[in-house]
Amino acid sequence: MKELTVIIPCLNEEKFIEKTLKSIINSDFDKDKLEVLIYDGNSEDRSTEIIKDYEEKFDYINLRINNERIAPVAFNEGIKEANTEFVMILGAHSEVATNYFTKCVDFLQNNKNYDVVGGVLKNKGVDKVSDSIATAMSSPFGVGGAHFRTGRKSGDVDTVAFGVYRKSIFKKVGLFNEKLIRGQDGEMNFRIVKNDGKIYLLNTTYAEYYVRSSFKKLFKQYFQYGYWKFKLNVINKTFISLRQIVPSLFILLILLTIISGFYFKSVFILCLSFIILYFILGIYQSLRLAASLITRFHILLSFIVLHISYGLGYFAGLGAVLLNKRVFK
Repeated sequence: MKELTVIIPCLNEEKFIEKTLKSIINSDFDKDKLEVLIYDGNSEDRSTEIIKDYEEKFDYINLRINNERIAPVAFNEGIKEANTEFVMILGAHSEVATNYFTKCVDFLQNNKNYDVVGGVLKNKGVDKVSDSIATAMSSPFGVGGAHFRTGRKSGDVDTVAFGVYRKSIFKKVGLFNEKLIRGQDGEMNFRIVKNDGKIYLLNTTYAEYYVRSSFKKLFKQYFQYGYWKFKLNVINKTFISLRQIVPSLFILLILLTIISGFYFKSVFILCLSFIILYFILGIYQSLRLAASLITRFHILLSFIVLHISYGLGYFAGLGAVLLNKRVFK
């Protein structure tokens, strides 16, 4: 009898989907107890061709078509189709450690009071620029001190990346919100905790995530993160955490510096001092994290792109909420 269903949404992932599938094949989890459901959104590259090739070779790998081309639709279809006790959402930009499935399933089987478990998220690049972006995204200065990124210790957390879920939890809290473009897993984990569910981070295993390959793509990604994070805060009626609001405060600081430069010299000097401090901290972190000059520059630029794009996206989310005067349920 199968125990674990791995659900993978996929759209134009010919560069990464094979890496994802190979990591699953190389895992130490009993394949007789595993099924993999890949929901492809009618990819226009070689993604479906690659998946079909693996589907023919491995009977536990199955291709499905996601005509909606929306990730949470794929999540929900997979959950409905899964006939297993546990389900996992995995990105097509990712690879899992050999022991990931085994560690997570064993934990949930031996700890009935937990509903979700996941390992540490390690960022990975494919060239010098994306390696620098990955380094910045693994730094507390870049993305804050989320436990699933730092992996300093195992324990209870409020969210994990690529979590393995006890399928029964979805009967209690409902399925993924199909109106969300970003942040679906965070919103789901929030609902689970809100309904007295428990989430655990295992630092004895990990998954690797391939980051965006350019600063332009990184900007777009984190702008969307900021945009949807504000909407999620409104939907969930949650307080803003320091990690979420710092990039927005940085944007306000930049605007205040520009405006005060024309009217208030003392305020301008104070604001400029904070901006200079930001760059000093950013330069210090880039010096600490890399040896070559070009890599240090790329890491510093990654910090700037991460913070400015997220902050602008957060304000864009605020503007969208104010203009619409409501947020979908």
